[in-house]
Amino acid sequence: MAIVHIAMFDALDAVVGGYTSYSGTQAAHGPMSVDAAISQAARDTLAAMFPSQTPTFNAYLAEDLARVTNPQQRANGIDLGQRTGCAILTMRLNDGSQIPEPRVVSIISRAIYRALAARSNKPNPARAGRPLGRVHSLCG
Repeated sequence: MAIVHIAMFDALDAVVGGYTSYSGTQAAHGPMSVDAAISQAARDTLAAMFPSQTPTFNAYLAEDLARVTNPQQRANGIDLGQRTGCAILTMRLNDGSQIPEPRVVSIISRAIYRALAARSNKPNPARAGRPLGRVHSLCG
């Protein structure tokens, strides 16, 4: 989600300014809808990362763009959002995020759980020979 938020931030910063841009994308001169730019940047990055949900993102974008009544502001905002989203996605293209995470944490967690569960039936000197009891997951 960082990619989405950076694209949204850069679209806003290109119009408002005051911060250091991540992508360096500049707003075109002329009337600009910040809402259109932010919505388009979010939609484009989300659709690139979660393509199966593109119809949903398109519907939300259409709702947002329908609220922008000035056609020139809308067009300029869409253009900026597309350029910002594309810039961020291009920068992150080969950063390794496209590679699925290994299940290292899950394997380690399972090993720790099994070790603790195996110990739960053994006497514990600190508890005067009483077993520790069952180990329960702290998650969900």
